[in-house]
Amino acid sequence: ELRSTDLSYLISNSPMKAAHSLPDLQTFQLSPVKTARTAILDVLEWEPRTRRESCLLEALQMQTARLALAKGQTIVLQGQAVLQQLYAKRVRTQLAAKEEKAVKKGKGKGKHLKDGLPRLLTGEAYFQHVVQHEEAMKEKEREKDARKKARESQAAEMVLWEQADQERRERNEERTHAWRDALERWEADRKVAKSQGARLKEWDQQIPKPKARDPQFAPEPMVPKPKISKKATASEPEEEEGEEIDIDE
Repeated sequence: ELRSTDLSYLISNSPMKAAHSLPDLQTFQLSPVKTARTAILDVLEWEPRTRRESCLLEALQMQTARLALAKGQTIVLQGQAVLQQLYAKRVRTQLAAKEEKAVKKGKGKGKHLKDGLPRLLTGEAYFQHVVQHEEAMKEKEREKDARKKARESQAAEMVLWEQADQERRERNEERTHAWRDALERWEADRKVAKSQGARLKEWDQQIPKPKARDPQFAPEPMVPKPKISKKATASEPEEEEGEEIDIDE
């Protein structure tokens, strides 16, 4: 049974570790699939002369087909096993790196004895140190939560600003088109007035030329981007290294 072997972790409910490994894969060298004519292929094409030869030829054909099928399946299975072994090795490497990173970073819980010296766990000084440490850890969690909320709020504000700014640009494009249309109509009317003998100077005073900076055509100014909060961009502080003692145990 697997429970009594080194592979018992495969049926265990405990998490897998990088130290767990499978036995080395035993592979076998297989000859390539032959496409050239062989002696067996020549025999399979013989015309049997007797009933005995017919039975032998039929048996040879069936056996040849079985061997070809078995060889093909063996090649596929061995190829899959090799790929799975490569995958398992890569996963183990990544898992080992993750475990090493977790060991270096630590869980942040119970790191009190940073100098490595012995302490009397029931002493008043150590008790106060534990209380201060727990309060500091809670404060770090509150700051972390505040940074997360600040980032989420910042992202939401940026989405709303980008949407509003896009709408502003679209309105400005409409205003630009409206100004160009008005300018074309004004120029056309001016040509008509000129052909009718109107005094252009007086006509220009009565019907001013449309300008891009006129209130109905002037582009809307851009609303300033939301200010980036320092709290939202602050990086997560790294955990301090120290000797770990889990006070909950």
